[in-house]
Amino acid sequence: MLPPVFKKGTRVSHTDKRDGKTVYGTVKSAGRKAPFTVVVILDGGEYQVSGPFFVFKETDVPAPKDPPSCMDKWSVSNYREIGGDETPCFEAKILKDGKVVGRARNSGEGGSNIYIGLTSYGIPGFEEDAVAWAKQFGWEKPFEADSLWIDWYVKQRPWGVTATKYIGDFVKKLQPA
Repeated sequence: MLPPVFKKGTRVSHTDKRDGKTVYGTVKSAGRKAPFTVVVILDGGEYQVSGPFFVFKETDVPAPKDPPSCMDKWSVSNYREIGGDETPCFEAKILKDGKVVGRARNSGEGGSNIYIGLTSYGIPGFEEDAVAWAKQFGWEKPFEADSLWIDWYVKQRPWGVTATKYIGDFVKKLQPA
């Protein structure tokens, strides 16, 4: 049997033969040589599974989605992360309605992200929309919501982690033990 060509980002399902439960996820990587192992991040991002190609099937079941928010018009492209001592050292383009409106970066030494618009320091409307986004999904008094949104958008959203879950988990971590 020839393996299907799974690409990073392909939506797949897997049915566990023990309990008959079907789970869904997104391909993180797929081997091109025998044994053609496929690595899948299950929806919600909490579990990563791997196995031979034949235990996964391509599916048209979409990843979980949040209700619409003011951050839906924003996106990130050209995200490049290069280590970092206390925080991720990165640089990225910030887009609004598909057009580049600025850049975000962090030196990785523990400070806040820096946002540079096309004509000024800061990106008009970005921080305000990020705060509204964080509040919409359960964080009552957000700070640096723009940084949190970038982290979610780049590292969690692609694996089916909704903003609702991401913010919920984040807020739980802030609660005293």
